[in-house]
Amino acid sequence: MRTVAPVAPGLLWGNVASSIAGALRTLAIHGTAPVETCHAVAERLLENGPLAGTGTVTINQGQLFFVRRSCCLHYQIPAGGKCGDCALINTDEPSRVTTSER
Repeated sequence: MRTVAPVAPGLLWGNVASSIAGALRTLAIHGTAPVETCHAVAERLLENGPLAGTGTVTINQGQLFFVRRSCCLHYQIPAGGKCGDCALINTDEPSRVTTSER
């Protein structure tokens, strides 16, 4: 990817982390695996190598929730808005998107 376009490695690894969290969130939502198990797996995967420091995974209202550390820049495209994992949204704000609201 980086040979085609100048994209920061942190942004790309943030996308990988977001994808991992999204897959685990889906497993938990559909009851394939308990949310606690998905949380533990996500924490283990995101603490090593290039995924270390890419974001924070928590359980919020019984659902797996991920917040990126790097910005995916989605808001910079026309009508893009902020992604569901957005680091630019204050997690204390009531407008913070949860999985069930996406």
